[in-house]
Amino acid sequence: MLKSSEENLNKKPSIYCLIVLFDPNDSQLALKVKTTWSNHCSRALFVSEKQHEVLEPLVIRQPSPIREHKWQRLKLALRYLYENHFDEVDWLLISDETNYVVLENLRKMLKPYSPDEPINFGCKMWDNDNQTYMHGGIVLSHEALRRLVVEGFTNSSLCNPNDSAYASEEMGKCLKNLGVVDGDSRDAMGRQRFIPFPPEHFLTELSPEKEEWFVTHSFYEINMRTHVTIPYFTQTDHYPDANRVILLSTAEIVVQDYRDVGNPHSMITVRLPNSSQRRVSNAFSPDL
Repeated sequence: MLKSSEENLNKKPSIYCLIVLFDPNDSQLALKVKTTWSNHCSRALFVSEKQHEVLEPLVIRQPSPIREHKWQRLKLALRYLYENHFDEVDWLLISDETNYVVLENLRKMLKPYSPDEPINFGCKMWDNDNQTYMHGGIVLSHEALRRLVVEGFTNSSLCNPNDSAYASEEMGKCLKNLGVVDGDSRDAMGRQRFIPFPPEHFLTELSPEKEEWFVTHSFYEINMRTHVTIPYFTQTDHYPDANRVILLSTAEIVVQDYRDVGNPHSMITVRLPNSSQRRVSNAFSPDL
């Protein structure tokens, strides 16, 4: 169930990866994630509705359709993690199999912060109620996870006790009520590093027709200066070709070599173009 290597266990800061499968009926992409970027986590735990002999996931069965029960599934997974592995968590990355993450760059971003701070990171967005939440993956500190499970999930006035299809928005509301602050994950030039659509759209011209929801809902201004970057973390399509994960892994090695000669912000991720058509209400894959 828990995957790690001695080398990654010793890397600081340690990052525990919780990978909640978006589509338990198709394990092809999850298997690619298992053999690529999740190997760089200090530990990795997959969550699914079905048993799998290779992924060895934590099994949480929910009523169909799955998309309608994201918040409840995430709460159950986080409670399990807190009760069984809390001491192993400095930082918790909540992702799914449609994301590609460059863990080494995420570690560099987190180094100035303490896991004892109540803080979370992601792509900061406005929801339709003008409240902020993190999109494109969520990173929680040790203290943020403690507050969420111990104080939030036990108090219906702080965290929604009911189910919801919008897990990321519910998480955002809950964390605010618990005094968990939003960390700024942008680089020194104000450029985004958690990107919820294909990098080729972000590296060239951000098309209002393709990413209008991002431009209008982003907490930070998106303009010609701030949108040109190669991200730390990017969300891929809900239905991507698993072969592209191999492409990402190869590209990461090439970019790492380039970064070492003078560009600390360079990294590559890929997502299928049709994924950019998703609405903001479907943000993040576990809706995170």
